[in-house]
Amino acid sequence: QQIYEEIPDKGQSCISVKWVIKPKIIDGKHSIKARLCARGFEEPQFFRTDSPTCSREGIRIALTTITANIWKLHSIDVKSAFLQGKEIERSVYLRPPKEAKTNNIWHLKKCVYGLADACRYCYLQVKEVLTSLKGNICPSDQGIFTWYEENSISGIITCFVDDIIWGGTESFYKNIVEKFKNTFKIGSESIECFTFL
Repeated sequence: QQIYEEIPDKGQSCISVKWVIKPKIIDGKHSIKARLCARGFEEPQFFRTDSPTCSREGIRIALTTITANIWKLHSIDVKSAFLQGKEIERSVYLRPPKEAKTNNIWHLKKCVYGLADACRYCYLQVKEVLTSLKGNICPSDQGIFTWYEENSISGIITCFVDDIIWGGTESFYKNIVEKFKNTFKIGSESIECFTFL
């Protein structure tokens, strides 16, 4: 998937970028993670930035549902989630970092880290995939999705941007979770014992 298209600089209004570097523990080893972020505050905001995320109460409901049905608790982290979101609907131009060694600019096709609506585009993509898999959105918490078989709940997924917890039957895993994992690039996965948010 292409994130941007490099085009000639013809005086378009550009957003600058910044490297954000932070230490991280990956597989028990200390590492450094570097991410190129847009300085989104430089862009006039005339667009929607709201993005539903599962509430604390919603997470408790999910945990209670998983426990009551004696399902295992799972966690999934969507890798580079913003870059896997829906295509951006407006023209956004970035001035590349000096390391790119170019006089051109980048015309974005996807939201990147730092843009005010990056979370929204990510959620809309996740929502589209889960509803296409017959997921029901909770009316009071749009970060909760449920599935039913023969009038009984068969699985539940909660979304907090790119952090997802789920539980369900074996058929739910095979028919829903596996298809979700085949749609997105997945980072880490955990079962039963993990830190969430």
